[in-house]
Amino acid sequence: MLSALGRKKSTLKVPLRRGWCPTPEQNKVIGNLREMIASIRVSDAHGFFWVLHCKHKLQRIYTQNVDAMESRLGIPAVKFPNHRLIHGGYVTLQGDFTQLRCSHCSKTTYFSKMYVKCFQSGAAPSCPSCIARGAYLMIFIICTSANYF
Repeated sequence: MLSALGRKKSTLKVPLRRGWCPTPEQNKVIGNLREMIASIRVSDAHGFFWVLHCKHKLQRIYTQNVDAMESRLGIPAVKFPNHRLIHGGYVTLQGDFTQLRCSHCSKTTYFSKMYVKCFQSGAAPSCPSCIARGAYLMIFIICTSANYF
């Protein structure tokens, strides 16, 4: 897949081949990164976005950040970013570290502390919806580098 700038994209949401599963080392990195992201402090820029949102002056935020800081501030995510009416909210261009997606049924679930501990142990958590099929949960982020890990 090519981006708008013509750069090759790789994704963590789509396996490179059927049966692909992240390695235990990759799972540990994902768990530790999620824990680090959850402890990040709000920046002055995000505080400014919050002030604009409260005053109904914020039109839209398009972000490549995966920390979901806008969500933590209470700024709503935009469900349909192509909507003609632009008023408030934020759009994640690459996804974020708050959602996990099933490798089989594509159902999304919140990346809770329980899943963080599972990833930190090196295991990929099972999907609660299709546990009998051996499906696992993975992060849903589009990376712009072909060599992410």
